[in-house]
Amino acid sequence: MRNQKQKIYITLIVGVTIFLSILSILLISLFNSQSNKEYAIEDIEIANISVNSVDVFWKGFSDDDGFRVLYKEKSSTGAYKEITTENVYLDSIYTEGFLFNTPLNNLNSSTEYVLEIWDGDLRIFEDEFITRDVADQVDLPSPISGESFMGDWMIISDNLNTYIIRADFEGRWSIDKNLLNDNYTVEIYSSSTVLEDNPIESFLIGSVSASEEANCDQITYSGVESAVKSSASAVQSALSRNASDTQYQTCYQDVYCESQKAGVNPRWALAIWMNESNASSYSLTGADFGGTCCAPDYNFQAQLGFFLSLSQDPCGCGSGCSKEEYYCCWANNYYYGTKSKTCDSVSKAYIQSVSFYYFLTTNSILPSDFDTLLSKLPKPIKSTGNSNISCGATNPIEVYNNGGDVPDNGDDNDNSNTGGICCALKISNKDDFTGDYESTSSKTCSQIWIEGKSVYGGTLQYSVELSSINDRSSCEKTWSGVCCEDSGELEWVPSTTCSNKVTEYDTYSQCINASGKETTVTIDLEKGYNFIGLNASDSSNPLLASKVLENSSIILVASFKDGEWNNIMYREDGEIKGSDFELTKGNGYLLTTTSDIEFTYSGKSLVNYEWGTSTGWQFVSTGVLEPYSYTKSIVLSFDEVDINQIALWDQDLGRFVYYIYDLQGDEYGDSVKIGNTQGVFVKID
Repeated sequence: MRNQKQKIYITLIVGVTIFLSILSILLISLFNSQSNKEYAIEDIEIANISVNSVDVFWKGFSDDDGFRVLYKEKSSTGAYKEITTENVYLDSIYTEGFLFNTPLNNLNSSTEYVLEIWDGDLRIFEDEFITRDVADQVDLPSPISGESFMGDWMIISDNLNTYIIRADFEGRWSIDKNLLNDNYTVEIYSSSTVLEDNPIESFLIGSVSASEEANCDQITYSGVESAVKSSASAVQSALSRNASDTQYQTCYQDVYCESQKAGVNPRWALAIWMNESNASSYSLTGADFGGTCCAPDYNFQAQLGFFLSLSQDPCGCGSGCSKEEYYCCWANNYYYGTKSKTCDSVSKAYIQSVSFYYFLTTNSILPSDFDTLLSKLPKPIKSTGNSNISCGATNPIEVYNNGGDVPDNGDDNDNSNTGGICCALKISNKDDFTGDYESTSSKTCSQIWIEGKSVYGGTLQYSVELSSINDRSSCEKTWSGVCCEDSGELEWVPSTTCSNKVTEYDTYSQCINASGKETTVTIDLEKGYNFIGLNASDSSNPLLASKVLENSSIILVASFKDGEWNNIMYREDGEIKGSDFELTKGNGYLLTTTSDIEFTYSGKSLVNYEWGTSTGWQFVSTGVLEPYSYTKSIVLSFDEVDINQIALWDQDLGRFVYYIYDLQGDEYGDSVKIGNTQGVFVKID
């Protein structure tokens, strides 16, 4: 019996020991797994190294929000400079992952730097890099290109250089071959394209019904913005690269009309539709507007009605939040169902993702910087609608309401107008606005107040709705005006409606004049290379390289920055190649033509140019160098930046000619007069 008990005890001891060992291994494995997921980042790339900037890319997890990039010159004994990552993108080829991009600017050329990446208090990466030397001369571009999927990030590298660039809406990309050795590789670094194993898609997808048509009203609506209408075919083509059954062209005018009727920004509604379902691509998902929670799938009208019913201001911000707080709260609410004015990586990436499609609606370019992106988004997303707008036969909000109750979308602080509308009136010869309350909910301020009307001792110039004011006593007072850049252009608006105030212009006249005057410019282009300067542009209808290439005589458009041809789009064998980009005033561009032609563009004239801290070769319009027009006077007298060399293209010689004035006072080259439509290469110390 004792021996039997001993055997039992020994067996129990061995069993318990094995169990504890296995448990400890599992716990250690679990801890390591969680620890790795919390701190691990992958595919780190120090890319796009130029004379004074570099981009740092990596892949990380959605629950990592403490990333910081630290850097300094290797020879420096001072403190590190620190940057918190702002640019975050969804990455569908990295499970539960995101692409992080941190640009480092204002670096010195030919300088070695030390770089570290931290996650909270843990250093997880360190490396070194050297910025490029400033070249002695400017070279012509030699483009190479390829195609991928819409919005993919491409990595092009040789044994010394790495470049990461984003494909455009058509999946096209290009780069200057001069930046690479003869042997280079091209791969997809990151993709936001919906894939079968994409965790974001698994949240959206229901049953597949690829052949089903969306039950939208197929209407023609005259109120569609011209840039949206003219881009519809290109948008359809771009979305078709994700899924061929996209229904954008069939239904986009219905979305636009019903959104405008409900007071929702129509381009934002279109962006949500594209982001959530690739514009009703039922081979991907049945939740047209992402409303799986609250509206039936494969029911376009109910899904649209759900989206339009939301307040789009879940934190009740009104004018009391910054642009970032407003959009972070919106993203957190629409994605998570929570109310927080602070973005995490997921909500920030969600804003980036929706914004990608917001800019696609007009075939314009998504800003790469998060703060710049926010400045160009609408605020508020929803204001007072107009029930007098006539759309299709179906009322999507009624369809949605008939299918269930309106969900709690976090709108505990409903500040919408219930009995009337508050309009801030801009009267001639006054910098302040006059508040006027009207007891109507069926008209907008612009419908009530007609420009040119004599009112309040002057002439009405325009009106602005104050959507957060819903009673007469709060409305009818004087509202101070401010110069604002929320829309990407300078506007004079009531201060309570502006997030991005431009304080250097404190009167209406200064603000409006600073934004430039409408002008049309015509340039005579000669067969071959033409280096032009853009002296006007229109942010509401941007001039894109693809638009320039619609002229069959123009075969290449290229921009230049920091000593490199950073954007190239061209025609080869009848096919357009390279990534699309926007041409903006103040910068120089190369246009290559097959014959002598006239090139005409319009927009608001150049007023101010931001030089920043760039050094090395830059390509600018002569307009930014005024009042100087001779190469010698520019080098000797222009004082906004220190220019020591100028390069101009000589059409007759077929090469660049240079003017140099060095520190010893030695002068090289002839001083020549520069034309007012010319592009000029300047070398900055």
